[in-house]
Amino acid sequence: GRDESLLLLNEDSGPLLTELCFVFASFKLFPKDNVSALLDRFLKVSDLSGHLPKAYLSGEDLINLGVSPSAQMGDLLKQSYMAQIKGEITSKDQALSWVKGRL
Repeated sequence: GRDESLLLLNEDSGPLLTELCFVFASFKLFPKDNVSALLDRFLKVSDLSGHLPKAYLSGEDLINLGVSPSAQMGDLLKQSYMAQIKGEITSKDQALSWVKGRL
């Protein structure tokens, strides 16, 4: 969803995510009620400098599982990272199992 996309924007914008949320809310691009919830989620997963954790998986990990560089690989990496951010995946081994279940 849109809130997940905003979380991923943090990779490029770092601590500016907070300001970005309020700009979106002020232009009614993002409901004000959701800003607080999004920031709470962000603060639960980010470190003290406002950066999201490193992804458990890389393209190399997926290549080792037999996935060729492709749109599918990109989708698997993005989806596994979002599951990691949500707390559904809590280790590299679990992330690898998650991907294997989708191949």
